[in-house]
Amino acid sequence: MTSDPLAILEEKVNKALTVIGTLKTERDQLQKEIQQLKRENRKLQDQLAEQAKSSQQDRTLAEENQRLSQAQDEAKRRLADIVAKLEKYQD
Repeated sequence: MTSDPLAILEEKVNKALTVIGTLKTERDQLQKEIQQLKRENRKLQDQLAEQAKSSQQDRTLAEENQRLSQAQDEAKRRLADIVAKLEKYQD
C-alpha cells in the first residue's frame, strides 16, 4: 500500500464514485418499480370500484326482484279472491 496522500485520496474518491454510480442505478431501478406498482395499484383500485358498483347493482336488482315477487304474490291472492267470488255466483 502506498503512503502517498494524493493516491489514497484518489482511491477513496474512485471508490466513492463507484458507490454513487451503484446507488444511482439502484435508485433508478426502484423508481421504475414504484411507477409499476402505482400503475398496478391504480388498476386494482379501478377493479375494486367496478366490483363495488357491480355489487350495488346486484343488491338493487335483488331488491327489485323481491318487490316484484311480492307484487306477484299479491296479484295471485287478489285473483284467487276474485275467482272464489265468481265461483260463488256461478252456483
